[in-house]
Amino acid sequence: MSSRLSRLAALCAAATLAVASIQPAHAAPTTPPVDLAQAGGVSVDTLLDQAHTQSTEVQQALMKLMEKAEPAANGSGSPAAAETKAVQRGDVSTKSKFFYPAPVVGCGVGDLPVTGALATVQPGPNYGAGPVFGKGNLLQPYIPEGHAYFHIFSVDDRLAPSVKGTDMKVVWLNLATFKGGIAPLDESFLGLNVHAQTSALVETGPGPVIAAIAGKTAFGGDSCTVLPTVGATTVS
Repeated sequence: MSSRLSRLAALCAAATLAVASIQPAHAAPTTPPVDLAQAGGVSVDTLLDQAHTQSTEVQQALMKLMEKAEPAANGSGSPAAAETKAVQRGDVSTKSKFFYPAPVVGCGVGDLPVTGALATVQPGPNYGAGPVFGKGNLLQPYIPEGHAYFHIFSVDDRLAPSVKGTDMKVVWLNLATFKGGIAPLDESFLGLNVHAQTSALVETGPGPVIAAIAGKTAFGGDSCTVLPTVGATTVS
């Protein structure tokens, strides 16, 4: 375990330089592509090696994630365990908000092209409405063991009724396994007439999980950039 912590600490210390030196997302990759959305995640090394295949916003989210992981890597505690507000009781859990709202640039109210988005995470297991009716159900999601349900929505209801096109992703890291991934947030079918929102069910494996959400989205003719926001939870 100590060798893993030392390795992660070194990776965290180099994360800013690594992400800053990454090629633009449209450049030819220097390493073979890897499925970063695979169940259980990939190694931190692979996550950093493949970062150049992602958008600038997702690369920034990865950097924020690694910065947040540094206290755990240095042995000073897990941000997920210390800061999550999620409560787990048997097969029922509650969601927790990310640590701060995500700034949204390019969409807004009136002549001000700036607004915000709020992200939440809910750990499994949560039976919710069951595996049939709970899929994509924002109110009663079905979240199996070893999974986390990530959700983000705009606080500007002018952007309703629905998301016209998104490239929103969640970047996550399990501090128990030192594996992580990058998963797309798919459009949810509930609540779309209230706020623009996207969500994803991700198999993170059990343990303290930290995550960052960022990307681009479009509402009508507006193209919006959602800057990173960071959150944490503990998955059973």
